[in-house]
Amino acid sequence: MLDISIPGYGHLRLTDLVCDFNGTLAAAGELAPGVRERLPRLAGLLRIHVVTGDTFGTARAELAGSPCAIVVPYSDTVCCTHGPVGFAGSGVAHSIANRPAPAP
Repeated sequence: MLDISIPGYGHLRLTDLVCDFNGTLAAAGELAPGVRERLPRLAGLLRIHVVTGDTFGTARAELAGSPCAIVVPYSDTVCCTHGPVGFAGSGVAHSIANRPAPAP
């Protein structure tokens, strides 16, 4: 569990991290330098869920042996929203992500 106080927002008690693969942990389908070494330390604090479209088809191989649950929506069933996100067995988490840029 990770406890974080954010000034002007409040206190978060996090148990799970949900993130994308490309652009977050990897670039062009390859893990960014240092990510593989940091994941076990982070997994000591949070359960890690990687939700990815797996554009390059490399996510499972790149994350093999890492402490991550990998979800590929086309092969696994998942539903994500911006805001509270429910994952089976994890209760409720809060998503913290970049919002899409407005259309021109």
